[in-house]
Amino acid sequence: MCPSIAIAYSGVEADAHRMGFTHAYAGPYLQALENRSPILISKEHVQFQNSLQVGYAERFVYSAADKFEDARKMLGENPWLKRGPRYGQDKRPSGAP
Repeated sequence: MCPSIAIAYSGVEADAHRMGFTHAYAGPYLQALENRSPILISKEHVQFQNSLQVGYAERFVYSAADKFEDARKMLGENPWLKRGPRYGQDKRPSGAP
């Protein structure tokens, strides 16, 4: 995680609770950012985070374990993801989810 994100979100947890916004992952996630510590998350959540990485990547997707099967599957099912995000225009072809 980029340290600038941790700085931007430090203190957000208290503000979120004060305003009544909470989420099952928000507390531990924000605390981990602040403390620079790892957290345990479910396999489904890892897959969701990985899908965000693939969907928003401009050029590269990284893997500490050198496993890219899920990314290849996503790109095979959604070839428009190969272009990466483009500001000012929708990157999805018409009819895509």
